[in-house]
Amino acid sequence: MTAPAAGSPRCGVGSSTDADVVRALETAVAAAAAQIGGGRADLATVFVSAGYGSALRPAPEALAEAVPAAVLVSTKAKGRDDED
Repeated sequence: MTAPAAGSPRCGVGSSTDADVVRALETAVAAAAAQIGGGRADLATVFVSAGYGSALRPAPEALAEAVPAAVLVSTKAKGRDDED
């Protein structure tokens, strides 16, 4: 694999199916960060399932700690076929 040119966007993707939302965020963020060689991201887009229900409450704080990004965009997803 060739290293990206200076100024080129670097992209990483992570996901998790952990039942604990904080562990899921940490796992997904670690996987994405590993793909770009660690360090701070300029932009992070995060999707969290609404299936976590009230367990989502600690997610914003955990996300802010786990994602060292200059810009953070997050949302929760609802209505996927694999959710109740």
